[in-house]
Amino acid sequence: MPIPANEQIGTLFGAAVQKVGVLPTTAGTDNLFTVAGGNVQLVSILGELTSDDVTSSAASIDIKLTLDPTAAGYAATDMCDTLDIKAHTIGELYTVTGAVGVAMVGVATGLAVPSFGTNPQVLLPGVIILNMAEGVGGANDTTGEVTWTIVYYPLDLGAYIEAAA
Repeated sequence: MPIPANEQIGTLFGAAVQKVGVLPTTAGTDNLFTVAGGNVQLVSILGELTSDDVTSSAASIDIKLTLDPTAAGYAATDMCDTLDIKAHTIGELYTVTGAVGVAMVGVATGLAVPSFGTNPQVLLPGVIILNMAEGVGGANDTTGEVTWTIVYYPLDLGAYIEAAA
């Protein structure tokens, strides 16, 4: 019997999980992914603005990704610095270099540099959260959706990432 495509990809390139995240209409967060069962190493995070152009009466719309570990004694940690997505259009790509403190990268050309090429991140179990300092709601504002794809290797037996509820 042939090996299913997902298992082939998982063996060669890591496992992939996808979630459509909604940009909050007010400043806030959206839980994107849950890391469970052990530690994982990230291979790539890619977001694509897939619904509605993002406009807002705010001066900027800054987004970033944060890991909020579930284990006691660990604080939420930014996985990247902010990116202003004000007035981005459908098809804009978002990725992370892996270097903590470096801004998320937004690309309108349809070509994004792969994440974590030289700066791998290993994550403890927890939640990967999209943080927005300003919302995209308001009388003349529009909201948007970003389809996020994360690729990872489990480092512990039973470790996995799933789309957050």
